[in-house]
Amino acid sequence: MAGKDEITTKVVIINCALRLFKEHGYKNVTIKDICETANISRGTFYYYFKSKEEIFDNYFLKSELAITENLLNILDSKNHINQFRIIFDTFLTQIIEEGPEIMAQIYKRNLDSEIKQLAPRESSMWDIYVKVLKNAQEAGEIMNKISIEDLLESYLYMSVGITFVWCNKNGKFDLVEEHHRLFNRLFQIKEGELN
Repeated sequence: MAGKDEITTKVVIINCALRLFKEHGYKNVTIKDICETANISRGTFYYYFKSKEEIFDNYFLKSELAITENLLNILDSKNHINQFRIIFDTFLTQIIEEGPEIMAQIYKRNLDSEIKQLAPRESSMWDIYVKVLKNAQEAGEIMNKISIEDLLESYLYMSVGITFVWCNKNGKFDLVEEHHRLFNRLFQIKEGELN
């Protein structure tokens, strides 16, 4: 596993690149621009990434780190649905902050490469989601009795679709609210289970 300094450097490069992509458009940003903004050499860039496209393969690293750093606080909630929401909403918040153009590039990268980070069962968070949602189902917070794996897979497919439409509509609706609405309907969340 990469050391903390390596992960920190990688996140700095990702954040600088995403900021440049938002400001100037993805096609108008060069690796040289990213290196200058991140204050790194080309060699350092290529140590972490083979191309600027590969930055999108690591897009959710920032959210994953935030979740890992806050996992004990997240798990303090006795309500498992709220645990799931806090974790999942971390990703949604990043998507909203970066904007629809960046997320559209994530979709394009997933279409053009072997990276399939949007495939539900290949999600880096799959096992955590399953564990938290099984706990919710066992605690009676989820009324739908279909297997959690099947429910989660369906929800994640819906999430990809909702987010795609959000990108297509240039972020013109509340992405979090729409996810919550469909989550509640699919999982049949027991009244009063959400804070």
